[in-house]
Formats: sequence, C-alpha cells, structure tokens
Amino acid sequence: MAAEPQGMREAAPGDGGDRAVRDRVYSHLPLPTRSFAARPAAQLALTAETLDRFAAGALAQYRAALLAGNEVLAMYEINETAERLCHFLSQIAGACGDFTMLEESLNFASAAAIRAVWPMRFPTLASATAYVGNPRALAERVYGDRFGNRPGDGWRYRGRGFVQLTGRSNYREMGKRLGVPLEDDPALACHPDHALTIACESWMAKQLEGERDMNRLADLNKLEALTYRMSGVHSDLDDRRQAFQRAWAVWGEGRAPDRVLETGVLDRGDRGGRVEELNARLKFLGMFEGIVAEAPQHVFTTATYKALRKLQQGRGIALSGVAGADTWSALDEAMERAMRRPMPAVRLRSLLERPPRPAGPIDMAARRLAEVGAWSIALAFFALTFAALYTFALIEPGRLGLSVHWLPLLFAGAVFIGGIAMWLAARLPQAGAGARSGATSTRGGQAKASGSFVAGEEEPVRQGLKQEAADRRP
Repeated sequence: MAAEPQGMREAAPGDGGDRAVRDRVYSHLPLPTRSFAARPAAQLALTAETLDRFAAGALAQYRAALLAGNEVLAMYEINETAERLCHFLSQIAGACGDFTMLEESLNFASAAAIRAVWPMRFPTLASATAYVGNPRALAERVYGDRFGNRPGDGWRYRGRGFVQLTGRSNYREMGKRLGVPLEDDPALACHPDHALTIACESWMAKQLEGERDMNRLADLNKLEALTYRMSGVHSDLDDRRQAFQRAWAVWGEGRAPDRVLETGVLDRGDRGGRVEELNARLKFLGMFEGIVAEAPQHVFTTATYKALRKLQQGRGIALSGVAGADTWSALDEAMERAMRRPMPAVRLRSLLERPPRPAGPIDMAARRLAEVGAWSIALAFFALTFAALYTFALIEPGRLGLSVHWLPLLFAGAVFIGGIAMWLAARLPQAGAGARSGATSTRGGQAKASGSFVAGEEEPVRQGLKQEAADRRP
C-alpha cells in the first residue's frame, strides 16, 4: 500500500464491525452522486462459486476473508454496484498477486527485478546486486527510513494483506481505526477477521479533501485514477484491467465498460491530453509556485490537486481539487486576464511549450539545418560572390589581373573550411545532448531506471508486485 496521503481521516478506536464507526470517520464528506442503480445484493454477493470463477487460486486466508466479507463490503457501499465491486476486487487482486501473496517475501532472484520494483532506490544493477536473495537487508534498504520505521522495522512491517499494508506508522494508524493491535502484531493484517476491513478502509482513505471518493471513480470506470491512488503509480494497468474484466464476467451485466464514462471532469490520477492542458494552464498562471519545483505534465498528480485548489480558492469556487465545468470556466477567465498583461516573449514561450515528443527523421533534419543555417547562408553568399567575380574575369580578361587563376583556389579553401565548421556544428549538439543524458546513464552503458514515478510526488511504496511474484526465489 502506498504511503497514506495527506488528508486521511482517522477514527477513534472501535471494533470495526459497526457501521457507526465508518459514519464517524466519513460523515463530514459529501455523499457521492450515483449514476448507476444499485443491483440486488444477492447478485453481487461473494460466494464460493463466484470466487472460484474469479480467483480459483486464492489462498485459504483470503478466500475465508472474502466469503465472510459481504456485510463488510456493504458497510463501505462497495457492493452496491457491479462497477464498484469489480474495480475494488481488481485493485486488491493486483496488490497481492491475485490473492496468492499474504506478505512480501522480498526474496528476489535478480538485481533487475529489484530495480523494476524500486527504481528510485536502486539506480543501477550494481546497487541492487547485494540484495539478491537477502530479503531482510532488502526490506531495511527500501523501507527502513520511511513510514515511521525504526532501525530493524523494515522486515517486521513489510507488506501484508490484500493491500500489502506497509510501515510501522501505517500499521499503527490502521490499528487505531479498527481497534486491532496491528503495530504489536503485524501478522493480524493477514487474518481473515481483519484483512478485508483493512482493504476497505484503505480504499476509502484514498480520497483527499473535496475529492470524489473511490466508489464514485469506480462508478465512472476510472481505472487509471483508481490505480494511481491505490499504488502511487500507474502500475500493472493491463493486469488490473484484465482482472476487472474477469470480475465483470462474474458479477457484471453485458459487456464490460472499456472507457471512462465521464470525460469532462478530471480527477487526481487521470492522464491524457486534457490533463496535459490543465497542467500547462496551471503552470502558466503560476499556480505550482510554492508547491513543487517542476510542474507535472502528463499526470493529474497531488501537486495538480493542490494547484487547482489554490486557483479555486482565488476564484471563490468550491475547493474540490477536481477539474469540473466551473473550474474550467475559471481557468479560461484567468488565462484571458493573464494574456492581456504584458509578458516577455521568452517566458511566454516557456510557459506554453508542450511536453517534448520523440524526434522523428524530419524533426532531426530540420534541427540539423537550423544548427548549420548560419554557415550555409555564409557559404551560399560566398559562392554567389565567387560566381560573379569569376564570370566577370572571363568576360573581361585582364581587368582582374591573375584572379582568374587564384579565385578557384580561394573558393575551394573556403568551402573546405566551411565544411569542417558545419561538421563541428552538427557534432557539438550531439555531444551536449549526450552530456545532458549522462544524468540518466551509468558507466558501462547501463541506463538508470526512471520508473513510472512522477517527479515531485511522494515516492511510492513499490511499483507493483508482479515482478516479485515472477522472480521470487524458491
């Protein structure tokens, strides 16, 4: 489970089985608007037969928790619609290897697999090699300085349960909300009596102040946003999509929805061209100042959420952190006013520039022409001058003395020098690009891992568990 976001709600200790507990935690939040009629509870029930169809390989502890969890799911309104239930199951299945991993083993067989899960912690293969087959040391390396862990806590509070709850502080806070001593006995996170409630609490806690909750995003089929909020990155999207489709075949009706059902409103975790436009506008208006050093581009991040709320506060509209119709109108008005103000052309270009795209052959050729343009113009002018003088010398012999003999040599020398200069001009930008890209490369040609982690965001707990399941040592 990713580190708990700011704004997570905390309940007084309770038994976790009374709906009043949840009402105390979430009563201050607006109820989500529902666009789907609730289906009969019996149709969405988790039974032995439906679980066999969805996850035949589920471990006994997970199976027991799910079969006894219909009332828990109802308490969190997760099984009110097939959309919610199927997205919830696909997300928790993706977090624990399709219900086959009770806890992290961290017993990797290769350095490449370690880097794939923690690219920010292991920039090179060499840095990960010492942790191959050394799970306790690896746990301390990747978790030891996070989540309120003390020395030696990395292994004790490693990922467990449906959402792979990780870190002493997260065990402590979850235990307080449920009235379960998780900090003293971390293994309780896998117990059938608590595992599903922990997953449901984690699901509901992913909503920041003003945002639409996970149930609402599930109703709208926002798989990418759901995944981003659950894991901190857009990890294993294909697997989660396939799990959703598999769940839909069991609990849904008709064909599984394959697209977002509301495209005009953007939420944290969304991606795409509309998000890029939103981030570019917020950057133009200076809304990211004081929030993050480098404005996000492709993803609606937590920084986007904070910048959006800053704009909404300034415009006197609801502080939702969601880009709806009123927010887009406010953006349009703010942009129009800002464009009326004088602004240096260089700054205007830098603010409005779109994210770079990979250069194709035509782009590369155009860039090269621009790089050698000055030399090309100089050589062309020199060639025209030579042609005029040489023609005049041929028409009027003797008027220019011996120039008819030395002019060709002069021109040949100039062309040679110009050719060398153009070659150097074309080579230097390549060398500069290589130097700039050196920040993402290592000696010996091994590229550093960048991962799908968004710059400026909190480092995710891990970037998916699929790699661990595939690379686990026997």
